Amino acid sequence: MHPLQNETPDGALKVAGQFFEFIEENGLDPETANHMFLSVKMNPQWEASQQQLAANVSQIVSQTNQEISKIINDAYGTRQGVMDNISRRFSNCILGVTDVVDPETGQTWKVEAGHNYYWAKPYGNVVVGTETFTRPDIDFTPLRELK
Repeated sequence: MHPLQNETPDGALKVAGQFFEFIEENGLDPETANHMFLSVKMNPQWEASQQQLAANVSQIVSQTNQEISKIINDAYGTRQGVMDNISRRFSNCILGVTDVVDPETGQTWKVEAGHNYYWAKPYGNVVVGTETFTRPDIDFTPLRELK
Protein backbone atom coordinates (compact mmCIF):
# COMPACT_ATOMS: atom_id res chain seq x y z
CA MET A 1 0.00 0.00 0.00
CA HIS A 2 1.32 3.40 -0.93
CA PRO A 3 1.89 5.75 2.04
CA LEU A 4 -0.20 8.51 0.47
CA GLN A 5 -3.25 6.25 0.53
CA ASN A 6 -3.63 6.94 4.23
CA GLU A 7 -4.74 10.48 3.33
CA THR A 8 -7.79 9.36 1.31
CA PRO A 9 -11.36 9.94 2.55
CA ASP A 10 -13.22 7.08 4.24
CA GLY A 11 -14.87 4.61 1.86
CA ALA A 12 -12.43 5.27 -0.94
CA LEU A 13 -9.54 3.04 0.18
CA LYS A 14 -10.12 0.31 -2.39
CA VAL A 15 -10.37 2.78 -5.27
CA ALA A 16 -7.40 4.67 -3.91
CA GLY A 17 -5.39 1.45 -3.70
CA GLN A 18 -6.12 0.63 -7.33
CA PHE A 19 -5.29 4.22 -8.32
CA PHE A 20 -1.94 4.20 -6.53
CA GLU A 21 -1.05 0.76 -7.89
CA PHE A 22 -1.59 2.20 -11.36
CA ILE A 23 0.60 5.22 -10.48
CA GLU A 24 3.45 3.05 -9.16
CA GLU A 25 3.27 0.56 -12.04
CA ASN A 26 3.49 3.37 -14.60
CA GLY A 27 6.16 5.47 -12.84
CA LEU A 28 4.02 8.56 -12.35
CA ASP A 29 4.71 11.21 -9.67
CA PRO A 30 2.90 10.09 -6.46
CA GLU A 31 2.51 13.65 -5.13
CA THR A 32 0.78 14.81 -8.31
CA ALA A 33 -1.34 11.68 -8.37
CA ASN A 34 -2.34 12.17 -4.73
CA HIS A 35 -3.31 15.79 -5.42
CA MET A 36 -5.40 14.63 -8.41
CA PHE A 37 -7.08 11.91 -6.37
CA LEU A 38 -7.95 14.17 -3.44
CA SER A 39 -9.21 17.01 -5.62
CA VAL A 40 -11.85 14.94 -7.44
CA LYS A 41 -15.30 16.24 -6.51
CA MET A 42 -18.67 14.88 -7.50
CA ASN A 43 -21.05 17.21 -9.33
CA PRO A 44 -23.88 17.84 -6.82
CA GLN A 45 -26.44 18.28 -9.60
CA TRP A 46 -25.46 14.92 -11.11
CA GLU A 47 -25.62 13.26 -7.68
CA ALA A 48 -29.08 14.74 -7.08
CA SER A 49 -30.28 13.61 -10.51
CA GLN A 50 -28.99 10.09 -9.83
CA GLN A 51 -30.79 10.02 -6.48
CA GLN A 52 -33.99 11.19 -8.16
CA LEU A 53 -33.56 8.57 -10.88
CA ALA A 54 -33.13 5.84 -8.26
CA ALA A 55 -36.25 7.08 -6.43
CA ASN A 56 -38.23 7.09 -9.69
CA VAL A 57 -37.11 3.56 -10.56
CA SER A 58 -38.00 2.38 -7.07
CA GLN A 59 -41.47 3.94 -7.37
CA ILE A 60 -42.00 2.30 -10.78
CA VAL A 61 -40.96 -1.10 -9.42
CA SER A 62 -43.23 -0.70 -6.39
CA GLN A 63 -46.21 0.38 -8.51
CA THR A 64 -45.61 -2.49 -10.95
CA ASN A 65 -45.55 -4.99 -8.08
CA GLN A 66 -48.81 -3.54 -6.69
CA GLU A 67 -50.48 -3.82 -10.10
CA ILE A 68 -49.26 -7.39 -10.59
CA SER A 69 -50.60 -8.30 -7.13
CA LYS A 70 -53.96 -6.71 -7.99
CA ILE A 71 -54.14 -8.67 -11.26
CA ILE A 72 -53.36 -11.91 -9.42
CA ASN A 73 -55.96 -11.17 -6.71
CA ASP A 74 -58.59 -10.16 -9.25
CA ALA A 75 -57.95 -13.29 -11.31
CA TYR A 76 -58.20 -15.44 -8.18
CA GLY A 77 -61.50 -13.79 -7.23
CA THR A 78 -62.89 -14.27 -10.72
CA ARG A 79 -61.81 -17.91 -10.76
CA GLN A 80 -63.40 -18.50 -7.35
CA GLY A 81 -66.65 -16.95 -8.58
CA VAL A 82 -66.64 -19.24 -11.62
CA MET A 83 -65.88 -22.29 -9.46
CA ASP A 84 -68.67 -21.33 -7.03
CA ASN A 85 -71.13 -21.08 -9.92
CA ILE A 86 -70.02 -24.45 -11.33
CA SER A 87 -70.46 -26.05 -7.90
CA ARG A 88 -73.90 -24.46 -7.47
CA ARG A 89 -75.05 -25.69 -10.88
CA PHE A 90 -73.65 -29.20 -10.27
CA SER A 91 -75.38 -29.40 -6.89
CA ASN A 92 -78.65 -28.15 -8.42
CA CYS A 93 -78.41 -30.80 -11.14
CA ILE A 94 -77.93 -33.60 -8.61
CA LEU A 95 -80.76 -32.33 -6.40
CA GLY A 96 -83.16 -31.58 -9.28
CA VAL A 97 -83.54 -27.93 -8.35
CA THR A 98 -82.82 -24.57 -9.96
CA ASP A 99 -82.22 -21.06 -8.68
CA VAL A 100 -84.64 -18.28 -9.56
CA VAL A 101 -84.45 -14.56 -8.80
CA ASP A 102 -86.98 -11.76 -8.67
CA PRO A 103 -85.40 -9.14 -10.96
CA GLU A 104 -87.14 -6.30 -9.09
CA THR A 105 -86.14 -7.21 -5.53
CA GLY A 106 -83.13 -9.47 -6.02
CA GLN A 107 -84.67 -12.12 -3.75
CA THR A 108 -83.69 -15.67 -4.75
CA TRP A 109 -85.29 -19.06 -4.28
CA LYS A 110 -84.16 -22.61 -4.86
CA VAL A 111 -87.09 -24.40 -6.52
CA GLU A 112 -87.89 -27.69 -8.24
CA ALA A 113 -86.35 -27.73 -11.73
CA GLY A 114 -88.12 -28.68 -14.95
CA HIS A 115 -90.44 -25.74 -15.63
CA ASN A 116 -90.12 -23.18 -18.40
CA TYR A 117 -91.30 -20.20 -16.34
CA TYR A 118 -91.34 -19.36 -12.64
CA TRP A 119 -93.59 -16.99 -10.75
CA ALA A 120 -93.58 -15.56 -7.21
CA LYS A 121 -96.41 -14.21 -5.11
CA PRO A 122 -94.82 -11.14 -3.49
CA TYR A 123 -96.14 -11.39 0.08
CA GLY A 124 -96.82 -15.08 0.35
CA ASN A 125 -93.32 -16.44 -0.31
CA VAL A 126 -94.91 -18.77 -2.86
CA VAL A 127 -93.08 -19.78 -6.05
CA VAL A 128 -94.86 -21.62 -8.86
CA GLY A 129 -93.46 -23.10 -12.06
CA THR A 130 -95.42 -23.23 -15.34
CA GLU A 131 -94.83 -24.51 -18.88
CA THR A 132 -96.22 -21.38 -20.58
CA PHE A 133 -95.80 -17.69 -19.87
CA THR A 134 -99.16 -17.47 -18.15
CA ARG A 135 -99.50 -16.05 -14.65
CA PRO A 136 -101.05 -18.44 -12.15
CA ASP A 137 -103.09 -15.43 -10.99
CA ILE A 138 -102.84 -11.66 -11.08
CA ASP A 139 -100.75 -11.39 -7.89
CA PHE A 140 -97.77 -13.35 -9.28
CA THR A 141 -94.68 -11.66 -10.76
CA PRO A 142 -92.28 -13.34 -13.20
CA LEU A 143 -88.95 -14.66 -11.96
CA ARG A 144 -85.73 -15.18 -13.87
CA GLU A 145 -83.92 -18.51 -13.76
CA LEU A 146 -80.22 -18.23 -12.89
CA LYS A 147 -78.03 -20.07 -15.35
